[in-house]
Amino acid sequence: MLVYLFPKSPFPDLHSDTIFGAILYAMDQLGTDVSELLNKFGESPSFLVSSAFPFAIHDDIKTRFFPKPIVMPHRVDMDSTKRFKKVMYVEEGIFNRWVDGEINEGKIIEDLEKGQYIIGAEKFLVRRDSEVNFEKFKVESINLPRNTINRVTQASENIFYTSLHNFSEDGGLFFAIRFLDTIYKNNVIAALKFLRDRGFGGDVSVGKGQFDFKIEDKDIQNQDGGCFVILSRYIPGEELKLFNTEDMWYEIGSKRGRSSYGRVRRQVRFFIEGSTFPEIGRKFYGRIVYSAGDAVEYGYSYKVGMKGNG
Repeated sequence: MLVYLFPKSPFPDLHSDTIFGAILYAMDQLGTDVSELLNKFGESPSFLVSSAFPFAIHDDIKTRFFPKPIVMPHRVDMDSTKRFKKVMYVEEGIFNRWVDGEINEGKIIEDLEKGQYIIGAEKFLVRRDSEVNFEKFKVESINLPRNTINRVTQASENIFYTSLHNFSEDGGLFFAIRFLDTIYKNNVIAALKFLRDRGFGGDVSVGKGQFDFKIEDKDIQNQDGGCFVILSRYIPGEELKLFNTEDMWYEIGSKRGRSSYGRVRRQVRFFIEGSTFPEIGRKFYGRIVYSAGDAVEYGYSYKVGMKGNG
């Protein structure tokens, strides 16, 4: 299931853990036994959630973008190599050919040098004949100052900034939900309707994170392959020791949140979107982690099979 978000106000980054947490909050508010759901997820997830990525619209046709796969680097001595390193997203057609093994990073850089690809807004790789209009499709980043309130003294403290994004009307964000068990499908859809009224992120009280959404009943292309690329944050379980480390290409991120009462949670590390790993034949990879009390960090991978790792 693909979920398209059409932001109506400045919007936060939406990673898989944030989306999952928001869906669980909404399900809880609507009467779902979230404790029972999490107990099931501790053994086997009923559904998998990807992070959210940009999409552009032209003549009602959506162009979806995916994270650039992190692979063994190709030593290509071309001017385009430096520009390619700055790319964050590749359009779906390029992504699909890449995971299908039709092209690799070296071939992409060569074709970029030849002018067959272009880079829009310094981070979107598209075909030269792409219909994406980067004069209209824009994502503007802004930093919003915030602070916390001491619940004892009521004093303002700990000033920090949250990163938000303004989207043009020619695009938005999308994420995928893959149901391994359809038992919660209707609950998830009801949760999305609840979130449409509430908003996404920690700034909903000041009018941020508002959106409309549409659902498309399809999944992201997936096939068998010798490895896989992840479209979510991934907290590995015991399977990590079974991977051949020479076939792992990744970047690591970390987070340490606070509860609504200001309690600092356990630091959690994860592999970021685009990281690639060898396939060892499992139905799913990852786990959930309890970071403080009953606070949960979602870390199941949303994987796409990849033929080769180049």
